[in-house]
Amino acid sequence: MHSIAPEDKESKDALEAVELQYLSNHTEVESVSPGRFQVGSLNMGEFAIDSPVPQRTEIEWGPVMVLLALYFIQGLGLGTFASIGITLIEKGATAADLSILSFQAYPFALKLFFAPLLDTYYFSGFGKRKTYIIPAQYAFAVVFFVISSFIDGLIADRAVIAITVLGVIATSLLAVQDVAVDGWATTILRPEHVAYGSTCQAVGQGLGIFIAFNLFILLNGWLKSYYNVHVPTSLLFIGIAVFTACTTVIVHFFKKERNPPEMNKEGICSVLQVFKAFGKNRNLRLLIAILLLWRLAFAPVDHGMMYILIKKGMSKEKMTEVMSILTPIFFVVSIFVGKLATKRRELEMLLWIFVLRALDNIFHYFVIQSCDKDNLSRTYALLIISGITGTAISTSSFVSNGAFFNRICDQSVGGTYLTILNSVSNAGGMITGSLVLFLMERVPFTPLCIVFWIFGVFYFLRFRRVHLELQAVDKSSWAVTGDVHLVEMEPVDIAR
Repeated sequence: MHSIAPEDKESKDALEAVELQYLSNHTEVESVSPGRFQVGSLNMGEFAIDSPVPQRTEIEWGPVMVLLALYFIQGLGLGTFASIGITLIEKGATAADLSILSFQAYPFALKLFFAPLLDTYYFSGFGKRKTYIIPAQYAFAVVFFVISSFIDGLIADRAVIAITVLGVIATSLLAVQDVAVDGWATTILRPEHVAYGSTCQAVGQGLGIFIAFNLFILLNGWLKSYYNVHVPTSLLFIGIAVFTACTTVIVHFFKKERNPPEMNKEGICSVLQVFKAFGKNRNLRLLIAILLLWRLAFAPVDHGMMYILIKKGMSKEKMTEVMSILTPIFFVVSIFVGKLATKRRELEMLLWIFVLRALDNIFHYFVIQSCDKDNLSRTYALLIISGITGTAISTSSFVSNGAFFNRICDQSVGGTYLTILNSVSNAGGMITGSLVLFLMERVPFTPLCIVFWIFGVFYFLRFRRVHLELQAVDKSSWAVTGDVHLVEMEPVDIAR
């Protein structure tokens, strides 16, 4: 174990304060299928665990711009495959096709398994985080440039499996980059500014998704309507590849990384032992069940709404307009709800959110059923209203989850604890979306909704008391250190 010199105490304190944040890798991608594309962020910075707030000084715009650019690349990749999905719907893709396509987002739910490796093995001379950021982004640029040569043909042929495989490759590179960027955000900024890392993530990713998804579709529709010009998807891929390559070159050669003091991190053996300890802890087993099941009741409407509306005649441009309107609302609600979140009542808040989301889900169902291709203006207005309510409720659930995760976290296990919970939460949303889109091809929509709503009633009656009991459990009951003996692994400089 490497010791830390007294003069490095400031850096050590800063790293310990944010250790849970950067290993949790809290980007939550509920679905990249066009059935329901929504990106939420569990901003761990909003719920610091009893740590003093350092005095803030002038913002470091250089590091902030670097982080914004790196997170922006993630958003571009995620938004691109979302735009492909919505284009495939117009070309006749089925719900089963979208179910397959949704698997391209799964690498973001599997970051847990390679995050410890990235934190353990690196080239110190090159930079602990740059060791992975630079190669991942170069590879991502090459992959996108190669895909650009045949992506339009794949879309025209509705080659969903091939597109999904390519999406998994590209998203895996982005997931690796995401883990490294989250770590770099804790050292590239001064200790008093580390909270800005989460802001950079939300803004960077959100802007990237907006450009690659919303703006690309809207611009394409506008050019097609007024000038009969179609912008091929290949051009979007080339543009993203060039931007990524240029950004990577700048960061590679002109941005030095200050390696953090070496600290013990959990290796892959430690992660497996923490998994085992999670299975032994009854409270954590119940919490995992909640994270996997609570969204299931709303899945048919949430993941099938866009697909059904486009099939009924609403253009993807109109759908994208609605999503564009909701983009700033998401950020506003995130800040507002974050300030209202009450400690030690997070799961009770989630119960209220469940009830509100159930009512909102029924409203969304009637919006879908009332869609008339001869009167789309009414549907468009209803869609804006339902989008506003849905965004507010979904964002509230993200915030309450983040608050609870931070409060119960066993800090002695480092960031692995939070990473597991966030990975399970991500997986719950993704698996639910894939399952529902698969069933929609085989079961009529209304009966499917009724079955899932009945499950929602069962869930509320069965888990209501569980929510309240888990919320009241003492923090010591959430610890896993009594069941697990961590295998300490020192960071390894590959160059040595």
